[in-house]
Amino acid sequence: MTRKPISLAPMPPVLRSGGVAAARALVAAADRRVAEAVRRATPPEAMASAPVAPARGTMQLVPNWEVTRGGIKREAGAHWRVACALVSMNERARLRAEARGVDLVLPFSSSQIAIADDYRAITEWRDGSGLKCASIEAVRGGSGGSGLFIDTFVERGRWLRRLHARIGTDAALSPRYAMDRGNARKVIWVRGLVDAVILEGQDLSAILKRHGWQADGKNRNALKSCLCSALDRMQGYRDD
Repeated sequence: MTRKPISLAPMPPVLRSGGVAAARALVAAADRRVAEAVRRATPPEAMASAPVAPARGTMQLVPNWEVTRGGIKREAGAHWRVACALVSMNERARLRAEARGVDLVLPFSSSQIAIADDYRAITEWRDGSGLKCASIEAVRGGSGGSGLFIDTFVERGRWLRRLHARIGTDAALSPRYAMDRGNARKVIWVRGLVDAVILEGQDLSAILKRHGWQADGKNRNALKSCLCSALDRMQGYRDD
């Protein structure tokens, strides 16, 4: 019986050329990316009992608030949530750039992330206030420290309405129904896009799939462009 020679996998070019130092540099770079992924996936110190889960994304600790009968808002524990989706998308872009050895171009600026954080904070504060519009005047008529809280509630409501007006009511992606059999694709409104990313923490691919669109580069870029424009308008900038 004749034995066939064992066929070995081709040696990587960097090793064929004797570049051991270069190979070690590649391994070190990969180790740094893994360490950074673990760091971002590690819960804050106050949540040390939570497991490390890279697929979950970066987490942040958020205080819970309750409103007393006198209208006073006080902290009542805390909960944890996934960090702003814009931050997560920037981090993924950074990791891709490092892996490919190309220049980093962040999809979202620090000012866009800041207005997104403000929008989420104001929305969650209003939603968690325990007040309904019809009850505002009743609370105003009471005594104690409720007046300051109600004034803050109303003022933040005005600011939130201004942000909604700046976001607008346009469509980010709209299908051509005559060419879309069965109308499988749905309109993605700019306001819905902003809320899905900032308030729900969804990425662009998930939003596209939820509305029946193909999550390809063309559609993701279209949503990203609309989202960036909306974030700029929320800061007070006007579209050209």
